[in-house]
Amino acid sequence: MNTLVTIAVKEPLQPVKTGIWRRRLVDQPSLELVEMFFDKGIATAAHGHGSNEAVYQVAGRFELAMGGQVIPVGPGDSYFIPAGALHSVVFKSHVKAVDVFEDADRYRPAG
Repeated sequence: MNTLVTIAVKEPLQPVKTGIWRRRLVDQPSLELVEMFFDKGIATAAHGHGSNEAVYQVAGRFELAMGGQVIPVGPGDSYFIPAGALHSVVFKSHVKAVDVFEDADRYRPAG
């Protein structure tokens, strides 16, 4: 079986909201690979996503609250968040992470 490999062009950083930026690395109909950057001190409210999310932590430290636990996350860590699972994050330093979403429209600009 032959597989076509598409090399993505690295796009510029795009603001998500204050203190949060993202760069799409791979954008396919059923998958999105996103490089994420967070400023120290940013905290997210409890929220869920419409699709599964897998994360690899590249740099920095934060605390992930999910399922009644607070989990420290640092460089080299990875974790999985099931679709709909409520979670929140407090960034203890500047953070770089790589997120994989099953929903390719997760960070696609509207319009």
